[in-house]
Amino acid sequence: MADIRIIDDKNPTCGSTPEMRLLNTLLEGQGPEVLEFVDELLEHKNGLLDYRVQQASFTDMALWGVDAEQWSLAKRAVAVQRLHERLTAAFPYVTLSHQKGLQATTSGQWFCIEAGEQLRPMVITTWLGRDVDLIDEMTFSQMVLALPKGRTLILQGRRTTPNMIASAAGRRVEQ
Repeated sequence: MADIRIIDDKNPTCGSTPEMRLLNTLLEGQGPEVLEFVDELLEHKNGLLDYRVQQASFTDMALWGVDAEQWSLAKRAVAVQRLHERLTAAFPYVTLSHQKGLQATTSGQWFCIEAGEQLRPMVITTWLGRDVDLIDEMTFSQMVLALPKGRTLILQGRRTTPNMIASAAGRRVEQ
């Protein structure tokens, strides 16, 4: 099985960096033909690929040696990666589940969003209890729509520590 680092050799910006973690997770276990196709797609800097409208043609699949499912995965992985790169540094940590079909659960610390789920405007701001840039919210919503079926994005929410709880309780008593 080919190592995802095939991409590293051709594109020095790719690799094991945190910026590539979503792409690496989406492509885990894929063969060299898929990785080469993704590498080719990443080299095109002319905006996002329209993964929803375009269908794999017989010529595309013959050229890259991929089937329709691999073609779709490659297109969606690149779209997710490019959208992830657009998120600002202020946006919370985002990761991808390694398991297909992870049950979407929400805790005070992590929010799981299934592929294809449509998020209401400002829902991330509501979940986190703090303002999130509207552009980041829209970009994240597009990432969720671009995900392959059966995958889940995980958004880090509030982290509370015993010190934070004690501090907040102390402030309430003083008021």
